[in-house]
Amino acid sequence: MSFKFADPKNDKERHVVRKARYRLSDFWRTAEPGEGFIITGGKEDEQIWGLYHAVEDYIRRKQRPVVILHNNQNLDGVLRQNLLLQFPDLHYDRVGGIHKNYMPFDGMSKRSVVSCIKNQCRNIGGINELSVGQYMDSLLSILEEYKTSNALCYISELCEASDEEIIELSERAGLNQITRNGIQMNTGAGMEVREMIKGLQKSFSEICNLREKGWINIGRFMKQGTGNRVLSLCIGSADTNQMLMALRDELMLLNQEEFLLIMYDIGINEKNGLGELLGNTQNKFALGICSAEVAGMFSGNSVEYFAIARARIGKWMILSYRDARAASRISDLFASYMMEQTVEVKAPKKPWQFVFAKAPGKAKVKMEVLEPGEICEIGYRNAILYGHSGVELLFVTKQLVY
Repeated sequence: MSFKFADPKNDKERHVVRKARYRLSDFWRTAEPGEGFIITGGKEDEQIWGLYHAVEDYIRRKQRPVVILHNNQNLDGVLRQNLLLQFPDLHYDRVGGIHKNYMPFDGMSKRSVVSCIKNQCRNIGGINELSVGQYMDSLLSILEEYKTSNALCYISELCEASDEEIIELSERAGLNQITRNGIQMNTGAGMEVREMIKGLQKSFSEICNLREKGWINIGRFMKQGTGNRVLSLCIGSADTNQMLMALRDELMLLNQEEFLLIMYDIGINEKNGLGELLGNTQNKFALGICSAEVAGMFSGNSVEYFAIARARIGKWMILSYRDARAASRISDLFASYMMEQTVEVKAPKKPWQFVFAKAPGKAKVKMEVLEPGEICEIGYRNAILYGHSGVELLFVTKQLVY
């Protein structure tokens, strides 16, 4: 090996398995289907190949959709090509770059769109959510009456009209007084709505083009049914916080859907509200996190933000680190993760095994933390892999086989 643990005598206690050559696909298969993961460190090609094997294993075993939020122009080429080799029937939707076909709110119900806009108000602060909700409800009722989609572009077009013109449209459509009052009695809220809609249009400008055919968004993608499907969202460099808040709201609505959500170098902070998404126990998605330095994704107090995501993580793939400070931050995150981990102790199937078995329930994992020094000594196409399947295993590889 090109490196050793700080205390090799603890290998047995830490359940260390040393491998000269190790197939990365075998590692993912030690996990429970749908288990979350972290890939951190290393070069871009190592990260992307790690992601490929994670996604391939998830689709093969779960046959559920995958949503990827990222800003890596090289990801789709490798991921799409290799996944199609394994799954010829794979439906791979790309958004970003030359593919500007994302359209927020298209195909969503009136109630869902109003909920998303009210969440935007909550994040901005100082805005009357009730008034905004009433105003938006009236706008969407008018679009519905004229058999027009709730897409952001159509809401924006309607907002270009004055309140008087909007009320006149509702009267022509024969809508009731309640709808007209939603506009007439909430003129202040109307100004706030117009500002929010303009902000949303600006934030989505790099991935949304009205002339593009085949509009898609997260909600519409999930409605296409189960099966081998991937939605890759390259979010670009626009006002990402407001965009991520809107994407978070779309994801929050999928509280009964089972899918894999991957965040690749996407910051998790208070401004974009992604921490709230990860902490929402009603959402059933599995979580994948990938970054050259995963601690940097959790802005502010990294350990505090990471604690929100910790419950969704079951596997670690730690690649090469050259910066001692970054390695120390990963060591701290891994230590905080291990301190809270528990394993399920199942009841034996045969009565006589009870004599030798531990009591069913939850048991703390006993395992040493990773030292920054051993993280810094990881070589190219080498990794420290943590996972569990019945017992905890820490794999140390000399060469990963992709």
